[in-house]
Amino acid sequence: MLVRRILNGDQAAGERLVTEHYPRVCRFLRHLTRQAEEAEHLTQQTFVNAWRALAGFRGQSWLATWLHRIA
Repeated sequence: MLVRRILNGDQAAGERLVTEHYPRVCRFLRHLTRQAEEAEHLTQQTFVNAWRALAGFRGQSWLATWLHRIA
C-alpha cells in the first residue's frame, strides 16, 4: 500500500502520491474557486494537511477520495 510505504520513509512513494493526485485535486479546487492561483495555493495546502494526517488514513476509502475531502 502506498500510504504504508510513505509512512515507512519511502521518498519515491511520497513523490508518487503527489505526482498521481496533484493534478486532479488542483482541477477540483480550480472548479470550486474559479481562480487558478488560489486553487494552486489550496492544492499545496491540501497536500501539507494530508501529509500531516497520513497516519490516520485507514484505507476505508480511495486515497483520491480522502484527498478530495481534505481539499
